[in-house]
Amino acid sequence: MRLREIHLKNWMRFRGEHVLKLEAKAYAVVAHGTDNAERSNWLGKTSLLEAVDFGLWGRHRHRTEDEWISNGEAIGEVKLVFDSGAYVLRNRERGKRTTLHFHGPEVKNGAMQDEAQKIVREIVGLDGDDFLATCYFQQRHMARLILADPGTRMEMVSGWLRLGPLERCDEKVKADVSTLGEQARQMEAQLQSLAEMEKHALDGGTRKDIEDFLSEAASVLETRRGQYATAQDAVTKNATLLAAQSRVEDFDALFRDGKALKAEIAQSNGGKLKKEYEALRIAEVDCTATCRAAKAQLDEKRGLSKGEFDGVCPVAGIDCPAKEDINKDRKRGLKLFDEARTVLATAEETYAKVRDEAQTSRAALQEYERKESKLAAMRDQAARLEPEYEKAKKGGEPTDPVVLRQRLDDAARRLDETMEGEKTLRVRLDQIDQIDRRRETMEKGLAELRKRLATYREASVVFGKQGAQRRVAEGALGEIEDGANGMLRESGMDLSVAVRWSREGSGLARACDACGNPFPASVKVKVCSRCHAGRGPLLINKLDFALSDRSGAAEDLGGVALQLSASAWLRGERGSLWETALLDEPFGQLDGANRKALGRHLAALLAGRYGFSQALVVAHSPDVLGALPGRIEIEGGPTGSTVRVVA
Repeated sequence: MRLREIHLKNWMRFRGEHVLKLEAKAYAVVAHGTDNAERSNWLGKTSLLEAVDFGLWGRHRHRTEDEWISNGEAIGEVKLVFDSGAYVLRNRERGKRTTLHFHGPEVKNGAMQDEAQKIVREIVGLDGDDFLATCYFQQRHMARLILADPGTRMEMVSGWLRLGPLERCDEKVKADVSTLGEQARQMEAQLQSLAEMEKHALDGGTRKDIEDFLSEAASVLETRRGQYATAQDAVTKNATLLAAQSRVEDFDALFRDGKALKAEIAQSNGGKLKKEYEALRIAEVDCTATCRAAKAQLDEKRGLSKGEFDGVCPVAGIDCPAKEDINKDRKRGLKLFDEARTVLATAEETYAKVRDEAQTSRAALQEYERKESKLAAMRDQAARLEPEYEKAKKGGEPTDPVVLRQRLDDAARRLDETMEGEKTLRVRLDQIDQIDRRRETMEKGLAELRKRLATYREASVVFGKQGAQRRVAEGALGEIEDGANGMLRESGMDLSVAVRWSREGSGLARACDACGNPFPASVKVKVCSRCHAGRGPLLINKLDFALSDRSGAAEDLGGVALQLSASAWLRGERGSLWETALLDEPFGQLDGANRKALGRHLAALLAGRYGFSQALVVAHSPDVLGALPGRIEIEGGPTGSTVRVVA
């Protein structure tokens, strides 16, 4: 794929519209001034090559977008027509957005902006950076591969080699190795912590020691449980004896009290008391009748004493025949009243005496009956207590309960101490069991982790800088080196280049090249402990280009050879069909002999070894210009330049 036409409209110095129709050949780009035929600088040679880069990728050297439009013009554009008939157009109206268009058989209705840029990248087969490194050789950049700092050079070549996926794999694997290594260290620390915990739990002994202590404690515990039960039984039995003793005492007291009460009852003569009480009750009744009669006589005599006898007998309740005689004899009535009062007083006194004697007799009789009832109850109680009494008499004497309680408390204390000791031993044994289970789980996890870590370390060897990256790089760079030296030989140049991807550093390898297992810091270790491979030197990935001769010309010449060779390799690797090279002053520092030698072979080398069927070469040397079959001429004046194909 090459350029068929270049259309410029108000592009930098090229004011107005310019069309270059190109063929499949190498063109020398020359320029001269309208006012001075020997003047060739600042007329647009480099701008012409930049137009191709701008059309494809939108790059330019100006600070702002509007500055690439010719002074005073409102619109600018660059159009590149490919040999397939497709074209890309990038244009801009001053102060507005730059737009990109693509038209061709690849897209039915064309494409714009990002979509168009994507299509350009696909049909060119390179991205913008690769194009700049392998197809557009800018002025004073011929030796940039050789002169670039190692980091930039490594980054650029890594991009060519597409080591990015391998580098990302390497970074991912190394990150995983770091993570797994840290996890392994943490698990090892945890295992060490478990070992310390187990040591503390064992307390200077072994698990068997604790099991033996536990077995012994179980035996002692059984003995002390028996001792406690015996002491508890003794307390219970003693309490029973004390209760029985109390019942014996109660029975003896009851027997004594009953005997005394029986004697009291015998002395009381209950039959006599009953007879006396019955006689006094009769006498009390008689005295009550006497008092009632005396009171009636008194009431009768009270009326006579007043001279007012109504004639009714107070005793018989009939009319008294002596009413008149009675009423007539008042003195005799007063005497009778006094006598009746005396009789009543005597009767009442007798009644009171008999009543008191009856109450006393009744109380004595009630007391006698109470004692008899109590004695009967005591006899019933004694009948009930007598069997227990007989049994208690045979139980023996109780012990001092304080002594037994002290013995029980001592047995309980010893039992508690034994139980606490046995509990402590079981807790320690449980801790050891838990530690063993955790250790077993962690050791399995650590073994699996180490297995994964070993796999990842092996992967690190495969994907790492000394593995696949190195093999890919050395293979590709070997091809580039051969291509560059081939060009120099075919051109008759007394110069050669050597490409080195890695070199030996100071010291020994930090990890095994075979399995990735890390070596210790000591330099005395010469063999990998995992796979027994020998420990080699420390290798550092550092891309170096060595020239057989070192000078500015050699650097330019070697740089051109390397970049052209890299271009051929990279375009072949990417499957790019792009065939147009842009070279801006590639041989500025070469001497006359070398310019002639390279000039004679440049077109053939570009078209043959390097696959560029078309080239635009800016050069001032007649040795180079005369050797190229095509020519593009730029004529410049104060207001701008014109460009045309002349051969």
